Amino acid sequence: RELESEVLQSLIAAGPSVIATGGGTVLKPENRSLLKERTLAVYLEASLPELWRRVRRSSRRPLLQVADPQAKLAELYAMRHPIYREVAAVIVTTGSPTIAQVVDAIVAELPA
Repeated sequence: RELESEVLQSLIAAGPSVIATGGGTVLKPENRSLLKERTLAVYLEASLPELWRRVRRSSRRPLLQVADPQAKLAELYAMRHPIYREVAAVIVTTGSPTIAQVVDAIVAELPA
């Protein structure tokens, strides 16, 4: 997590860009402050059933390599979802909209 914070700081300092953070990045208060104060943070919000549909067959999610991955996902969602919403300047629901619609929704929120 320390390296993640250092990378986040350097990417933000480098100027305008798109940064896709890891899911746990917002767990550190200093990262939340950075994201809220120095970026236009976008939360690509998905429902818990949608997230489970996306990851249920993946072996590339270390935190879900447990006896009950669906329960673990629900636990992570309950803990992180409110934090993501708190940090986000823009919240776009994913799942039903097409990728183009999601992109359009984000672009519509960008400063002129």
